[in-house]
Amino acid sequence: MGQPSNFIQESYDLNDAPAKKLVAEYLERIGYENIQTEETFDHDIIAEREGVKFYFEVEMKSRYRFRQRETFPFDTVHFLGRKERLHRKQPFYYVIVGPLEEWAVICHSGDIYKDEQRKYVQVQTVSRYGWDNMFEVHRNKCLFVDLNSNQI
Repeated sequence: MGQPSNFIQESYDLNDAPAKKLVAEYLERIGYENIQTEETFDHDIIAEREGVKFYFEVEMKSRYRFRQRETFPFDTVHFLGRKERLHRKQPFYYVIVGPLEEWAVICHSGDIYKDEQRKYVQVQTVSRYGWDNMFEVHRNKCLFVDLNSNQI
């Protein structure tokens, strides 16, 4: 069992491609172009809209079911602290995909990575156990989107 902040290859292999595919298809439907999803060990997706580059980090939370803000099972959303390095490199949109309903929670890294939102959370899953550095944002500050729609 790995430490909570450790990278788990099996989880990556299972979730990375499907999550990026859902998000990339959604971005294309809402008007983004030149969508890049190749693995670079930096941001998961880079896309352009009206000549401006946008960066996205994608995570899949297969344990949680939600269709909108009201059905998200918690008042707050936890974002991985280890992604803070990417925010320092280039601010991005953090997208958490709920694969069962194909909805996502989206929050800009500038609204996430603030010292007052840093929390140490106990993680207990099949592959991870212990305390992890997270950033906690109230769900009302996040955007909830249907990844099968063409609406923001």
